[in-house]
Amino acid sequence: MFIEQGIHKENKFWKYIIGSLLIILASSIGQIPLFVSVMAKSFSEGKAVPSDQNDLLKVFNSNLTLFLIMLSFAFAVCGIYFVIRYLHSQSMMSIVTSRSKIDWNRIGFSFGVMATLTIISTVIEYYLNPSDFAVNFNLLPFVCLFFIATIMIPIQTSCEELVFRGYLMQGF
Repeated sequence: MFIEQGIHKENKFWKYIIGSLLIILASSIGQIPLFVSVMAKSFSEGKAVPSDQNDLLKVFNSNLTLFLIMLSFAFAVCGIYFVIRYLHSQSMMSIVTSRSKIDWNRIGFSFGVMATLTIISTVIEYYLNPSDFAVNFNLLPFVCLFFIATIMIPIQTSCEELVFRGYLMQGF
C-alpha cells in the first residue's frame, strides 16, 4: 500500500529523475557554506586549500565542521519538500507512511530498543576494555555538540530515509 501511493497518472518516471536531480542540486547548494568557509579560512591564513578529507576535517573545530557538513542535508530536506509538493503534487506524509498519521508509539518503541542495545553494548565494552575509554568533558563544546547533534543528526537521518525509502522506492 505504501509504494502504491506513488502511483498516480501524473507521476511519470521522468518526474522522479528530475526530482532526484533537484534534490541533489539542493544538497549541493547546502555544501556551499562549507566550501566558502574553508576557502576563506585558507586564504586568510595563507595556507593551502585542503586536498583530502582528513585535511578538510582539521580546518575548523569539530563542532563547526559537523554543523557545516550536516547543513547540506537540511537543504536536501527542503529540496525533497519542494519536489514532493510541487513536482509530484503529493504531501510529505505520502512518502513517510500509508497511514493517516505517523505512529509515534512505533517510533518511540524502536528508539527505546536501539537506545537500550547501545547502552548495554557500551557498558559491556567499558567493563571489558576500560583502557579504551577516557573522560574528557568540556562544558561549552559539549553543549554545542548537544544542540548540533539534537537538531542536525535527525535531519540527516530523516533526509536519507525520505530519499531512499520514501521517494525513490515509490519512484522506481
